[in-house]
Amino acid sequence: MEQSSYERTPLGLADSEDGPLWPPEPPSAGGGRRRSGVGGMLLLVPGLVALLAVLVLQTTSIAQAVVVAVPVALVGLGLERLGRAARIRGLRPVGVLVLLLALAGPAVMAARPPGPVERVTVRSAVPPEAQEAVMRAAMGAGQLRVRAGGPGLIEADLRSSGRPVTAVSTGGDAALVDLRAPSQQGLLARNRGSDWTTTLTSALPWRIELEAGAVTADLDLHQVNLRALRVSGGTPSRVAVRLGVPAGRTQVDIRLSAGVLDLYLPADAGLELELSGAVVRNLDGLQHADGVWRTGSDPGRAYVIRADVGVGAVRVHRG
Repeated sequence: MEQSSYERTPLGLADSEDGPLWPPEPPSAGGGRRRSGVGGMLLLVPGLVALLAVLVLQTTSIAQAVVVAVPVALVGLGLERLGRAARIRGLRPVGVLVLLLALAGPAVMAARPPGPVERVTVRSAVPPEAQEAVMRAAMGAGQLRVRAGGPGLIEADLRSSGRPVTAVSTGGDAALVDLRAPSQQGLLARNRGSDWTTTLTSALPWRIELEAGAVTADLDLHQVNLRALRVSGGTPSRVAVRLGVPAGRTQVDIRLSAGVLDLYLPADAGLELELSGAVVRNLDGLQHADGVWRTGSDPGRAYVIRADVGVGAVRVHRG
């Protein structure tokens, strides 16, 4: 007996002469995917170009160019492999282009001649009416050394790509020192970075504010009568702060986008340390309570340090 078409079909649906009735095929699925892919490319390419432009304009040294190039190169390599695996024709060339741009950044910066270095020397006597001193320094990328000593209020040897701007004045009972490096541009003009050495008097208490980019700083303040310290550094930075015995509660604020912070204190110096950011901590010998690392028995004579290191390490050295 001949079986009917209904019985031959597992799901009870007979095939028509034009083909199977199930499962139905979307009539324009391929065209929709192609249109979505083109739209995604139109959004991806200008977005990547704008991102690279912002990163390039923020770069002021070869070290920063390499730091920027690594993640950008990984993005380009990932786009190329994704385009190959998904068989998206336009994605592979974009990935290759991003990879080449990432590699070209450090190469272009290294090939360009650096700007000329200018040297400025600052010397100033201690104002007789001054009861305290304030130093504000903005140096961009480079190296910074601060120490105590010398007969005057400040002695500074400043070397930068361009001429630094300096000013020493008196406001009320405070002596004011302003040091500013010339403005720096990214790949448009390769910068050597600044190399500054400053010597501060020990006769006055100091409030120090330092703002820098990618900096290597050695702040030897153990003989400086320090009232307050604030440091802001970019990526990557390495900062060493050497402190003496505090005369009272002394506020220290240090913020690094990424890098390493080393704190050197006498064994008998009081310390209240508050950390934030993703840091690797070397805090042996300190007691932790309520989010603060402490040591010392006299809270009235202690360094109150707030350290914010985005990615990097904080190490405390005592003794």
